[in-house]
Amino acid sequence: AGRATKEDKIDPSVGLIINKKVGQPVNRGESLVTIHHARPLDPTWMDELNSAFEIVATPTTRQALIYAKL
Repeated sequence: AGRATKEDKIDPSVGLIINKKVGQPVNRGESLVTIHHARPLDPTWMDELNSAFEIVATPTTRQALIYAKL
């Protein structure tokens, strides 16, 4: 976050804070993400961010991050 191209200077005040982990319960009205931004947010980008989350009625489990040790 914080730049449009890799040549741009990084803005350290811009980024995302994910407020919930996979499998944690979410109550109506709770924030899943805190967005820190310096410019108006593109609605297309917001749609993409919203589609990154899926809220389901049944509990889920986290997928393994490490599949094997060599």
